[in-house]
Amino acid sequence: MVRLVTAVLVVLVLFTAIAIGEDDPKTVKSDVPQAVLRAFEKANPGAVGTDYSKEVVNGQTRYEIETRVGDLEKDFVYLPDGTLLQIVEDMQLKSLPDVIAQSVKKAYPKAEIDEVDKIVRGETVEYEITLEIGETDHELSVASDGRILSSAAIEEDEDEPGDIDQSDEEDGE
Repeated sequence: MVRLVTAVLVVLVLFTAIAIGEDDPKTVKSDVPQAVLRAFEKANPGAVGTDYSKEVVNGQTRYEIETRVGDLEKDFVYLPDGTLLQIVEDMQLKSLPDVIAQSVKKAYPKAEIDEVDKIVRGETVEYEITLEIGETDHELSVASDGRILSSAAIEEDEDEPGDIDQSDEEDGE
């Protein structure tokens, strides 16, 4: 009986460890293929990667190298062979091209722009813009000529542990 209880406890501990473990362990520079590092260093002399990640998108492995200039991030996404897929660059609102700002203002006159990312894929430049419209956040994809390519409301994240839901407090009173 003691052996059975011990075996059950061992299995439960193992399953718990697996369940709470990270899905994707932290990627460090030494995990990034040399071809990726060489391509990054060649294109960005003197730049320093501050964070590294690996992800698989539609069966394709990608490596991301994050850099930081002041308060702004610039992320480079590569294939394992060193081919650059895209650059995602934080932008200050004042740096947003007028054609983009005017297009967004025309389509969403009551919106406030929260964040802007410039996305470069080869010769194509797009802007990913996060707007606040009333109580709802929206994400837009805008072409460099000002055409709005897509718009979607951003789903609210589930309450984090420790968050207080005001409606729960009211119900309990």
